[in-house]
Amino acid sequence: MNQRKPMLIGTGIAVAVVIVIGLVLAIVLLPSGSADQTASPSTTPTAEQTTPTEQTSPESTVHATTFARNLPDDPMAIGDIDAPVLMIEWADLRCHYCGVFANETLPGLISEYVDAGLLRIEWHSAVVLGDTSADAAVAARAAGQQDLFWEYIEAIYATEPTGQTVWDRDALVGIAESIPGMDVAQFTADLDDPELIAAAQAETQQSIDSGITGTPMFVVGSEVLQGAQPLENFAAVIDAQLG
Repeated sequence: MNQRKPMLIGTGIAVAVVIVIGLVLAIVLLPSGSADQTASPSTTPTAEQTTPTEQTSPESTVHATTFARNLPDDPMAIGDIDAPVLMIEWADLRCHYCGVFANETLPGLISEYVDAGLLRIEWHSAVVLGDTSADAAVAARAAGQQDLFWEYIEAIYATEPTGQTVWDRDALVGIAESIPGMDVAQFTADLDDPELIAAAQAETQQSIDSGITGTPMFVVGSEVLQGAQPLENFAAVIDAQLG
């Protein structure tokens, strides 16, 4: 898939905006229950999951652009920066259903919409499953420094992780070693880069401030989708945004 030049992710979201975003998401978007219970659809989507537009109220003003980094060389985004539809994904790298989305739905979105210039996807870290997930988020950014962010998360999700999966430093480096073109020595050094660590921590804090308590969570244009829903559900929302 096409990659853009690496660039450290900025943390500049104004406090007032974050508070407003958090209130909207907490009231409008999120289900009750623990983080482990969030976004765990069955193979056959439930009625709630097959009607994604019902998950936002008529009064909601949530839009993907509110959360966008909007960086032209963002290694954690794919698609034309001027694409007519923007999708924000919040994910935890140990979240099983984030992996289901990455393995089963994302490839179709890329081939049908991203490659056609119709959709841009920005990946945002939401660490809801503990310290191992936080370490993995830093590792993904370290891969992004070499323009291999998406390859790294693809390799992580290929292991079919769960909330009980534990990756130590050697395991995270081992995943990097499986990726063609990765400079493993540089990747390993970047795991200790204080700027990358701070950026990962800041983005997780932003997700908390925005009310994200479970993953995967998506804002597609002006609509909210939750869980590892099938491609046709995302397609319906994207097509509606395209008009």
